[in-house]
Amino acid sequence: MAKKVTFLYAAVWAGYVVFSLLMFPTWNLSTAIPMFLLIGIGAWLYGTRKGLGIVCGSIVYHIYLLSFLYADQLELYQTKLTSPMLGILIVFAVGLLRKNYEAIRELNRVLDRKVSDRTERLSALTDELLRDSERLKIAHGEKLHDGIGQLLTGVQLLGSSLCEQLLAETDPLAAQTHLLRNKTAAVHLQIRQISRLLFPVRISQVGLTPALREFASCISELRKIKLEICEPRMPIRAPDSIALDLYRICQDTVMHAVDRLQADQLSIRLTDTETACLVHVTHNGTTEVSNEAAPLIGYRLARIDGTAERSRSADGKSITEYRCLYRPRCTEGISG
Repeated sequence: MAKKVTFLYAAVWAGYVVFSLLMFPTWNLSTAIPMFLLIGIGAWLYGTRKGLGIVCGSIVYHIYLLSFLYADQLELYQTKLTSPMLGILIVFAVGLLRKNYEAIRELNRVLDRKVSDRTERLSALTDELLRDSERLKIAHGEKLHDGIGQLLTGVQLLGSSLCEQLLAETDPLAAQTHLLRNKTAAVHLQIRQISRLLFPVRISQVGLTPALREFASCISELRKIKLEICEPRMPIRAPDSIALDLYRICQDTVMHAVDRLQADQLSIRLTDTETACLVHVTHNGTTEVSNEAAPLIGYRLARIDGTAERSRSADGKSITEYRCLYRPRCTEGISG
């Protein structure tokens, strides 16, 4: 490439020499204008030192042109000195401009490297925050399920024992004790459902579809809505890291539709191709409002090479299609 530029530059100079020899009797010093442009281009392409060499060559040609070939047309030596001095000035000016340009480019390269490093660190930090968030959800879910759940199980057992004793004694408080035991059982069930929202079944062991079925069962009971899971005939083959991100994406989308859009009829349809997994979340919620979880959903999609498209069905329901490839940029996921 550099040889081609040099050859082209030399050819333009040769063309200029022919042009000036032919047109000088008519245009006189106006023929020097293209020469100044060529000097500036040479200083930009080859630097100040080589630009001065180009000026020296142009001075030799300038002396031949003005002092020998057409000396009778120019008698004032000041006029003959103008072109060389102007050429030297152009070289230094262009050299300074090129130096500043290169300095700015280097600063931009340094800035790009710093931005790239900062982006990588930020991405790693976000991944770590997601892993910590999952671990925190697991810890809270286990505390609810094992800690409070065991306490409620103990209360249920004590209530059942007390109810049987009061029934044996025909005590009228037996009915209230039975009601208390049922209430405790209902609270225990809600605690288990809430814990499952925080800590889903092991996706790595059972897969994405069973985890979504459990989520649908829990959220339907807690929020009194209808959430249907439409699964394919064959199980989804998504890797564990992708499956967990898809699960959280579906969970955040459903919770936003239920909490903010007053949706009470929802469905999640899963389809599978050779290279991608498609998830369609449909709901009958109201007009879309700002989704606080949208940045996190977008980040999860970026982790798994995913995209999102929103549309409306013929009956006015909102449809969000999530598509993710099975070859994500970030292969190290967070375990569920």
